[in-house]
Amino acid sequence: MKTSNNTNRTTTSNSNLVTLGDVTYCERQNKAKTIFHTKEEAESKARFENSTRSQDRQLAPYYCKSCGGWHLGARRHYNDSGLLGTSAILSSKATESTQWRQYNCGERQTGHGYAAEDANALADRYHGHKVVKTGYDNTSDGPDRIVDGVKVQTKYCQSARATVNSAFDKATGKYRYPDQQLEVPKDQYDEAVKMMEEKIRDGKVEGVSDPSQAKNLVRKGHYTYDQAVKIAKAGNWESIKFDIRNQAGASVTAGAISAVTTFVSAKSQGATNGEALKASGIQAGKTATKTMIAGVATQQFLRTSAGRATTAVLQKSANKVIDAAMRSGVGRKVIEKTAEGVGKRALTGAAARNLLSRTASTNVITATAAFTVSVIPDTVRLCSGKISGKEFGKRTACNGAGAVGGTGGAWAGAAIGSCICPGIGTAIGGFIGGVVGGVSASAGVSKLFVRKKS
Repeated sequence: MKTSNNTNRTTTSNSNLVTLGDVTYCERQNKAKTIFHTKEEAESKARFENSTRSQDRQLAPYYCKSCGGWHLGARRHYNDSGLLGTSAILSSKATESTQWRQYNCGERQTGHGYAAEDANALADRYHGHKVVKTGYDNTSDGPDRIVDGVKVQTKYCQSARATVNSAFDKATGKYRYPDQQLEVPKDQYDEAVKMMEEKIRDGKVEGVSDPSQAKNLVRKGHYTYDQAVKIAKAGNWESIKFDIRNQAGASVTAGAISAVTTFVSAKSQGATNGEALKASGIQAGKTATKTMIAGVATQQFLRTSAGRATTAVLQKSANKVIDAAMRSGVGRKVIEKTAEGVGKRALTGAAARNLLSRTASTNVITATAAFTVSVIPDTVRLCSGKISGKEFGKRTACNGAGAVGGTGGAWAGAAIGSCICPGIGTAIGGFIGGVVGGVSASAGVSKLFVRKKS
């Protein structure tokens, strides 16, 4: 082994490596390299150096067989902090697709009907059916959803008798939904069919005289009554399973975006196609997992009293900001166009404001959850000595910037896109704004931590 002629450097054999920081000539790389006695010494030096380096210039130890010791080399860095805001927006959109504000929050035995509507609609989609949720407009006796063209009315009461009776007018005794199927709890289906047969015999269902048609009128739900009650509440396996299924689409989408951005980043850092594909796959899995955890945590939190109270405070603050923006003609137009794009229907005035403030409050909670989830692994690394306090602070700041920048960028992009073409423009603008805003903010903060050289 050859060593440099620098002062304070010593010559040694492979069996007795040079001391920490010695420089040797590495035949493998054909240049002088600092060599370390153990991996621990190399990691210690890497932590020291990395505390003042940007995240895309991190060092990592590797063992060199040619020199018989450890060197430090530039580590290809694939960071998803810039996508935290985008992930939060995707997760928040999945959350807003449910009627969680109508869930019972655990205080009383109500709200499970809305949970049943959401759970059954999601199950239909998983079974490959085309589902259009229509119950949000609160049309009197209107369907809760349309499945493959069939109108469905969901009723979940404590007993089959109560469930079926709730579909009949108390004054006239007639069936209230003549052109709709009555969806009942899975465990009440058989008895509900018998009761519907009785109703048909009694002439309570207009246009139907054959009791055997009861099976065509009554639809078997995917969930039992007890399952629906649990889905409406936080802290149980049924509600967690529902949240996982509901967040799956957002997680897969976030993972796919991460895979693409990581592949591009890896190639720009000199990786081969195989290395880039491997890195993108790993990073996609990490991003998808973080998105899933943050989404489920958010949905569980929003079922609690604390979650409702937090949302109320955030929505009140958002209303003030939106009201200020709507004082100008341009601001009002942007707000109403954005609301139209988000809500997929024309909204004006207070209706537009309320929709955006509700959505924004959920976005903030989801972004906070995404940030928290991203900080946990670094906290573990800090406690185990794998990263320094400075590095922890830098990563935390970058994650925070990514979450805030991504969320803000998504809203700005959605507003611009909505003014061009509400709906499609909202989605495209939000996506581009979220990615650009998050990546730019994270990269900008990362540069602030780079050590200034004289």
